[in-house]
Amino acid sequence: MKKQTQACIIIFLLIFTSVSAQINTKNTTYVGAGPGLLLGGGSFTPSSNGESKKYSAFVANFNMGLNFHHSFSETFGAGMYIKLAGVGYATLESETENDWSSTGSSQVIIGLQPRFYVLNKNKISLSIAPNIGLILAKDNIEVETNSLNTYSYDGQSTGINYGASVNFNFFWSKNWGMFAEVGLNGSSHTGDFDDYGVVNYRLTNLGIAAGAGIIAKFGGEDTDPAR
Repeated sequence: MKKQTQACIIIFLLIFTSVSAQINTKNTTYVGAGPGLLLGGGSFTPSSNGESKKYSAFVANFNMGLNFHHSFSETFGAGMYIKLAGVGYATLESETENDWSSTGSSQVIIGLQPRFYVLNKNKISLSIAPNIGLILAKDNIEVETNSLNTYSYDGQSTGINYGASVNFNFFWSKNWGMFAEVGLNGSSHTGDFDDYGVVNYRLTNLGIAAGAGIIAKFGGEDTDPAR
């Protein structure tokens, strides 16, 4: 009976240690990097002399990102992200004379991102992360005429990036692991054509975003005595 009691105590302690060990602790710093993709809808709205026309668009965004964040407690952290993105806008409307056809946008996105941890275990964590950022973009805008000739115009635009995601981290060692994220992301930025200052435009989009990559963590408190 004594041996059985001791065995039960040992099993209980092992289970308790495994359950209570947390990967995210106060003063843990994370650095992650990887590719991302967004697919969704958007619009292109050129305007001149008080007149404008809005075109609906299909949007695809491929980006490479780098993110840093620091945990101030076991349930909350905050940081920033930097992304280099290539974004394509393609019209969903029938083309008529001198109508917009497509836009290619090269973007630098810098933003802030708090994180709220809803799951925090020995090797895995799950967090909810809203984000807000600034976009700096160079745009190439194509207009197609009824003679099937295409004219290109260069522009520069600035605006905001916003959204929210669910983030999953898995660590195969104390310091190295991988992350995956999925959520909604959008942007809105306005600009001017380089050669035609009287003409300006707005680009917007909203879609489902996903990403994955490698993540490293440093510092923090080791709550798992087995490691």
